[in-house]
Amino acid sequence: MVDKTPTKQRRAFFITPIGDELSPERHRSDVVLTHILKPVLVPRFVDEIGRADRMADPGEITPAIVNAIVDADLIIADLSDANPNVYYELAIAHAFAKPVIHIIEEGHKPRFDVKDVRAFPYGIAVDKADGAKIVLGEAARIATERGSQPTLVSRAAELRASATSENPVERQLVEIRELLLNPRADRDEGIMFGRRAPGVPLRTSNLKVSHATRKEIDRTNVGLQFAERDDLARWVVEFARRFGPYLDAVDGAPGAGTYLAHIWDDPDLAHELTASELSSVVHLALEQYARRTLLSEGNELPDLPVLPF
Repeated sequence: MVDKTPTKQRRAFFITPIGDELSPERHRSDVVLTHILKPVLVPRFVDEIGRADRMADPGEITPAIVNAIVDADLIIADLSDANPNVYYELAIAHAFAKPVIHIIEEGHKPRFDVKDVRAFPYGIAVDKADGAKIVLGEAARIATERGSQPTLVSRAAELRASATSENPVERQLVEIRELLLNPRADRDEGIMFGRRAPGVPLRTSNLKVSHATRKEIDRTNVGLQFAERDDLARWVVEFARRFGPYLDAVDGAPGAGTYLAHIWDDPDLAHELTASELSSVVHLALEQYARRTLLSEGNELPDLPVLPF
């Protein structure tokens, strides 16, 4: 007997600057949708791709648009032009931990707090569009397989939930998350001669590290985008094994150093963490690595493990 149960339509939503009809923004969005997104995503990953102008005035964010974002199986967000509507809609997607692929036209830079997420560059010329489709396909595979993904908003919610926990491990993870979520971490004036000014957490982007160190950190950050949870756990265990002897000698970020030292003593601890928590530990490990290279005074240090591990 044939099963006549209707199949749920898999929907993507394209968050993008749209502009008025015949405007450069509308032309670019149409080209990206027709010649990059649809050939890659439909029907392999989704059955249809929605866009705001097909359900409302392009300049208005309506409940229908909000519902389309919340109900979507995949979000593609074009960060070109730093469009305020795009960032508003992207915030909704992040708040609901939707799987998001960030893209941006070559020559543009992301703004605000999403500047640290990985945005895949694209060009609308034929040769550049073909290259973008290859990368987009792999990103879509990973995003759809994972489903909901951790975002700055969801991590902040986890922090609030864990802050009053009786579990000492969770409380220590709060310290780690606060280092990542504290907006003051971006202040360059907080870094003085490679040391942390009192009360200002450290981020690797502010360290005056060597080109070689920056290259190692960037390579790991790229791998982090594609690593599965077990890869992250194995990477953290290996980092703790290699850098355990140096952790207590690193000035600043004591919560991170102590927690990595716990994993050095008990590697199984890493496998008890969620993917979101492991990502936080990886970022703090990179901070430790960057700081350690500043204090090593030319002494040779172990290499960073490679992701995916």
